[in-house]
This record gives sequence, C-alpha cells and structure tokens, in this order.
Amino acid sequence: DFLVPCANSLAITEEVATNFPEGIRYCVGATNSPFANDKAKEIFDKRGIMHIPESISSAGAILADSVEWYDIDLYQTVEPSLLYGWIRNISAAKASDLADHAEQKPHKVDSRLRNVVPSREGVP
Repeated sequence: DFLVPCANSLAITEEVATNFPEGIRYCVGATNSPFANDKAKEIFDKRGIMHIPESISSAGAILADSVEWYDIDLYQTVEPSLLYGWIRNISAAKASDLADHAEQKPHKVDSRLRNVVPSREGVP
C-alpha cells in the first residue's frame, strides 16, 4: 500500500511514475522532493496515489531536535518511548488530517496543506 522513498530526491520520473506497479496507494517518505517534475506527480495523482509531503510525514527529526534545543534537560531525562510516541502520534495525525482535508483525493493534497500546517505567527 505504501511507497516510502528515502533515497535521492527527484527519483520518480514520468517513466517511473507511469510504469510503477499497481497497488500503491500512498507515497510517504523522507525524500524532500521525490518527483522529478510536476508531470510525474500528476501521473501519480491520476493513478490515485496520494503523496504526503516529507515535511509532514517525516517531521519527527525536526520535532525531536526542537525538544532537544528548547529544553535539553527534558530531552536528556524523558523516557524515550514517551518522546518518540508523542512524535509518532503528531506525525500520524498530521498525515491523516492532510489526507482527510484532501478528501482522500491525491490531486487535492497540495491545495490543502494550509489546513494542516499551522501559521508561523505566535509561539511555536
């Protein structure tokens, strides 16, 4: 059900997108820009493969770094399963929220990001 691209960015070309095996429903990975161009992403969209951007699906490292830099004592003393469970829950909720806001329609994902990503105003 899942394609998890974690290697080179821009690896999904139009040819790769067109010839990709059937059955993949989600493209969720750590690659910043998995698609070589907009056409490759459009092919995935038309095939019904929903892409959840790396900024949402792989936000765990940023969240962990934020805790470490904000409160080093907490970071060094917290039970790892609590910290990483919290991070996992936030990442899963954001990815799920994005899919829901996009009505499970791949071509609506990009336009719905603003519904999931908080504003940059105020205290993080």
